[in-house]
Amino acid sequence: MTEKACAFTGHRAIPKDETEPLRRRLAETVERLYREGYRVFLAGGALGFDRMAADAVLSLRKKYPEIRLHLVLPCGDQERLWRFSERLAYHKQVKQADEVTVLAERYYDGCMQARNARLIDEADYLVAYVTRTRSGAAQTLRMAERKGIGITNLAAGL
Repeated sequence: MTEKACAFTGHRAIPKDETEPLRRRLAETVERLYREGYRVFLAGGALGFDRMAADAVLSLRKKYPEIRLHLVLPCGDQERLWRFSERLAYHKQVKQADEVTVLAERYYDGCMQARNARLIDEADYLVAYVTRTRSGAAQTLRMAERKGIGITNLAAGL
């Protein structure tokens, strides 16, 4: 039997007044899913919600050593245009991940969509932070709906 896996998708920009409430709800949701039998958590490594979600998983690993973070990265140079501090935090997260899959060596038009499709292909559940209908995160949410997996959108109620 394969382990149940949960993927994350969300926007890069999170309003400052939503950051801490979202961080708390995310930690509570990951812990609930862990109690429901989810052990593998898939994140795309992007700025914003992806990184926040991966941090939540890594933080819970102290309490639940069996929890695993699998980063599914669209390309090997995803962080090439980020600020130095963002690149440092990203590389630290990559080193702490239990598994890292890099889908392409270099960025190409469409690699983010390929990453999102891979996340949904491997997921039994999706935790999202989606506030807009026209975005990569919204497209990923629609893929999960078409697949028929469970979804929690943490943007609702913030």
